[in-house]
Amino acid sequence: MRERGETRLVTTIKYCADAGGSVESAELLESSGHPAYDEAQIAAVKAWKLEPYRVDGPTVRVCSSVTIIFRLDDRP
Repeated sequence: MRERGETRLVTTIKYCADAGGSVESAELLESSGHPAYDEAQIAAVKAWKLEPYRVDGPTVRVCSSVTIIFRLDDRP
């Protein structure tokens, strides 16, 4: 990545979580251009356990998106 002059990767993922807070689906909305990195980010999002979303008391299924930025740093 660094050899090609890239210093960061950006991936946007849409996910849906069930009423219990478990991610039940995740899909790529914006690719970083690196399929292996994209797949690793999707797998990470699918492993998330979220605080259940509530509407007027009961928990409900919710969908959202997240942009993940991986930045190379020159620090040791």
